[in-house]
Amino acid sequence: MGSTLKLMRMNKSNLLQALKAFSSDTKGATVVEYGLIATLLSLVVVGGIGLAFDAIEFLFADNNSEIQQALN
Repeated sequence: MGSTLKLMRMNKSNLLQALKAFSSDTKGATVVEYGLIATLLSLVVVGGIGLAFDAIEFLFADNNSEIQQALN
C-alpha cells in the first residue's frame, strides 16, 4: 500500500512539472500569432479585391451606357 501512495505522489509531481513546463513554453504562441496575422491579411486582401471589382464594374458599366446612348 505504501508503494502505491509513493507512486501516486510521483505521478502528481510529474504532472505538475509537465503542466508548468507546458505553460512556460512559448514556441507555439509564435506560430499562432503568425497564423492570425496571415488570416487577417488574407481577409483584407479578399475584401479589397471585392471592393476594387465593384468599382471597376461600375466604371465600365457607366462608359458602356454612354457609348450606347451615343450610338442611338
